[in-house]
Amino acid sequence: EDIMAMLLGTLFVALGVTFYTHAVLLTGSTAGMALLLNYLTGWGFGVWFFAINLPFYYLAIKRMGWSFTLRTFVAIGLVSLFSEFTQGWVEFANVPSLYAALMERAGFRKATIETLRKRNSKKELYEFGVSALG
Repeated sequence: EDIMAMLLGTLFVALGVTFYTHAVLLTGSTAGMALLLNYLTGWGFGVWFFAINLPFYYLAIKRMGWSFTLRTFVAIGLVSLFSEFTQGWVEFANVPSLYAALMERAGFRKATIETLRKRNSKKELYEFGVSALG
């Protein structure tokens, strides 16, 4: 169950990165820095994202412990890997301009997928929220 949640969550994040890369958008934090370096150098997002996060593992071990750090390392690694593969799996050329214009006119200007991780004493839960804002 945890493995499937990790795989699905990281695949969804990689898909979001693919959307951002295709639209040449930016975000904050280490992902934003990786996107910016991707645009400037042409090296893939995954390479940069993985490299930028390396120094933070030391801090994570000190503050959060080995278990958290290992799960974070796997998550960052999977997002980095999947973001490289997703570029070839998703094609944007098939979205007609008329369809995109109609969707924008209908009020769908911003669509988001959020992965929320919740913890209780017995298990970790992952929840996905999808919304479209006008």
